[in-house]
Amino acid sequence: MRCALGHGGVRADKREGDGATPAGKWRMRALLFRPDRIARTPLTGLPLRGLRPEDGWCDDPADALYNKPVKLPYAARAESLWREDGIYDLIVVLGYNDDPPEAGKGSAIFLHVARPDF
Repeated sequence: MRCALGHGGVRADKREGDGATPAGKWRMRALLFRPDRIARTPLTGLPLRGLRPEDGWCDDPADALYNKPVKLPYAARAESLWREDGIYDLIVVLGYNDDPPEAGKGSAIFLHVARPDF
């Protein structure tokens, strides 16, 4: 299947903000979806949760909730999971740098919908 990787390439030494996809195999932790855009609840063996407009993901290495879901607005740097461009309509959260997260090693590593031009 075709897929898009980070604009920083694939890296074994992934760092926060490098735009890279980490090299390796990662467990699929959960499926998040936009219930306002996905008509039926996806069938999956993964834990499943509908997204809300206030859902975010902390990407601030100095924060205690680094590489964890947060509620927006959030005091530290975090990205919104409720996007208008559709690429986060379905998100598989991958088990990269999450058990426990190591500051600066990379966050928000998801399998998600590609942009039309990949």
